Amino acid sequence: MQYEKIFYQETGDGKTLVFLHGLFGSSDNWIGIAKKLSKQFRCILIDLPNHGKSEWTNQFTYSTLAEDLHEFIQHHQLTDFNILGHSMGGKIVMQYLHNFPGSVNKSIIVDIAPKTYEPSHTFILETLKTLPLQNVSSLKEAFEHLNKRLKDDALSFFLLKSLNITEGRAEWKINLDALINNYQDILAAPTFTKSINTPTLFIRGLDSDYIQNNDKPLIRESFSTVSFKDIENTGHWLHAQKPDLVVNSIEKFLN
Repeated sequence: MQYEKIFYQETGDGKTLVFLHGLFGSSDNWIGIAKKLSKQFRCILIDLPNHGKSEWTNQFTYSTLAEDLHEFIQHHQLTDFNILGHSMGGKIVMQYLHNFPGSVNKSIIVDIAPKTYEPSHTFILETLKTLPLQNVSSLKEAFEHLNKRLKDDALSFFLLKSLNITEGRAEWKINLDALINNYQDILAAPTFTKSINTPTLFIRGLDSDYIQNNDKPLIRESFSTVSFKDIENTGHWLHAQKPDLVVNSIEKFLN
C-alpha cells in the first residue's frame, strides 16, 4: 500500500486535523463534522485501505495500517498536526502514535478502547456476502435484501453507502474478503511496548458499550496524558447523533 493509493477529501483552513473513519465506513462519514470545523481547521479525511475509493490490499493489520498512514503523512508533508480516529480508525491512530512518536500535536479517539473486542460483525459480514451483485440493479433492491436479514434500517442504509451501482451493475467499495480474512486482526488490541505521550482525548457515547468504565485504567496506563469526554443519550455513531456536541468537544480540546 503506497500513499498515492489512499483517497482523501480536504476542506477548510488552519491547523491540520486528519480524520480516520471506522469499519465499513469512508471519509464521507465525517464530512459533516469537518465542514463545521472548517473555519478553524484544515480537515483531511482519509478513505482507509479496503474502504471507499482507496486501494484494496490483502494485508490489514494495525501495524500495516499505521505504516500506510505514516507514508500518507510523509507524502503530504504534514507536521504539527492533530488526528482523530473513530472506532477501528481510533485503533489505527493509537498504533500510529505508538510506532511514530512525536509527529502528532494532539489526538482524539472516538468510542474505542485499546483492547481486544469480542466478535460482533460476523453476521453483518456474512449478510454482505449474500448480496447477489449480478442480480442487483438498484439501491432499493439491495436495501430490501440486506434489511430482510439485518432488520435494522439505519445499519442497512449505512452499509449501502459502500455499494456502488452504475449502469445497473453493483459492486462493493469495501474489500469484503480482506475484512473477513483479517477480522481477528481488526478485533485485536493495538500492540504497545510503551505508553503514548501525545495528549489524547477519548470521547464516548454513554449509550455505547465500546468504552466501559473498567477500560479507563488500561487507557490511563497506555496514554500518559489523557482526558475523557462523555456524551449522553448517544451511541457508537455519536458524530451522526450529536454532531454539535462532538464539534464542541473537538474545538475545546484542540484550542
